[in-house]
Amino acid sequence: LDLNQYHNIRRHACFLVEAFGQSMLDAGIEEKDLLIVDTSLDYREGDIVVCSVNGSYKAKSIRCEGGKLY
Repeated sequence: LDLNQYHNIRRHACFLVEAFGQSMLDAGIEEKDLLIVDTSLDYREGDIVVCSVNGSYKAKSIRCEGGKLY
């Protein structure tokens, strides 16, 4: 199965990440789920992103307050 063809994703901008933990259960992301991360997309409030926090990667929802992203 070629994920690049199946999901129509950009070959050099995407990768798979396995979810670990339970912090995103409310968003429907469960432990061991595979997340397709597309680094070529822009993000906006409410999107789920994978970001680096203190040296480890986290899947979190973006929110904006007072002009700052959280």
